[in-house]
Amino acid sequence: MNKKAWRYLCAPLLLATTSACGGADPGADTVKQQHQPSKQADPVELTFLYTSTGYPDADFMRDYGDPIKRKYPNISIKFIQSTKGNTLQELIVAKADIDVIFTSIGALPGVIDTGISLDLAETIQTNKFDLNRFEPSTIDMVRNMSGGKVLALPIKATSMVLFYNKDLFDKFGVAYPKDGMTWDDAYEIAKKMTRNDGGQTYRGFVSSPPHLAMTNQYSLDFIDPKTKKAAFDNGRWNPFMDNFVRFFQLPGYGADAKVLAGGAQSDMFYKERTAAMYAHFSSNYPRANEGMNWDVVTFPTFKDRPGVGAQPYPAYFSVASTSKHKEEAFQAIAYLTSDEVQMEQARIGNPPVLKSQSVRSVFGQDSPDLIGKNTMAMLAAKFADPRVYTKYDGHAQSVITTSFTDIITGAKDTNTSLGQAAAILNAKIAEIDGK
Repeated sequence: MNKKAWRYLCAPLLLATTSACGGADPGADTVKQQHQPSKQADPVELTFLYTSTGYPDADFMRDYGDPIKRKYPNISIKFIQSTKGNTLQELIVAKADIDVIFTSIGALPGVIDTGISLDLAETIQTNKFDLNRFEPSTIDMVRNMSGGKVLALPIKATSMVLFYNKDLFDKFGVAYPKDGMTWDDAYEIAKKMTRNDGGQTYRGFVSSPPHLAMTNQYSLDFIDPKTKKAAFDNGRWNPFMDNFVRFFQLPGYGADAKVLAGGAQSDMFYKERTAAMYAHFSSNYPRANEGMNWDVVTFPTFKDRPGVGAQPYPAYFSVASTSKHKEEAFQAIAYLTSDEVQMEQARIGNPPVLKSQSVRSVFGQDSPDLIGKNTMAMLAAKFADPRVYTKYDGHAQSVITTSFTDIITGAKDTNTSLGQAAAILNAKIAEIDGK
């Protein structure tokens, strides 16, 4: 994964967990009691495999390893990343010691497909571990892809938000975006901000179409879970696509394949500073040392889905069924979901995965990057129901990205493009299943 892509998927994990949690929380003591250190105090090494790359070992230890060691002094942590020779598949074939797999919701289906993820049902029951503490959709996502099993525990839940460059709005005398906007409201702002000034093209709205689709507010599936066929041609995707296409077709936008590329869209907001609004994951907020005068508002909603944000994009820890230390691995990751640790993480800007209002209320309070920002907008009040993630999603994202580009540039109409996207994806599914 490139540096920019890793940043918006995992950037909150890079922040230090040095601040103390604020205020007493009645749920914290209960969680502590549930996760007391094992009676077995012999030294144990837990190996964590991160299914991507670019996450410094020191940062992982600071965010996750050190809190585990603080709670369980007998546990040491080994952290490896998915580099050549250390991919999950290669380590499984080599029968290497893996205790915990650290991954995103997008990569979790591939992890589960290997068969390595331990069903935590019995362990959860034995430890009286309360899944009701979690934001429900983060648990539902795992159950949806595993026939109701809990094969992983969520550790954070990133939201989609709308960032904006205050300097550009000031430059053109346009009022800032507000919380609670609809997509029609956002479109009217984008029209005002898309222009050419002094030979420079300014665009009112930029985003990553595949991420808009992946976390869509209509809970539209890429693959029909009943038929195992592509769902892009079912008619329900058309209004969703058309809503966003119009932003990129505004007069003066100049959309072509190069402009619509994910990296180009991101660069226009962060580097070139020529894009007024950027819709993406809350974890992709500009850092203080980047010098941008920015703020954030809640993700705009559809008029027929009032108050419903996008689907979350969680990260998970999955205990390996081959682990020699399953109980210790579970206790370690369970502690990371405690009110105590989640509050520490929330304070420095890592989006909590718990429903607890006391945890959510301190979000960003100790982060120098978030001082004076509208931080509560970065925590969705209501997530959309989760779609079903599958091992084919990578291919689905590729075809829907192409479809967006073809529709925006006028190469194809919406019906034709989505129909062809479905056909291409169905052929790929058949190819994969036939191997």
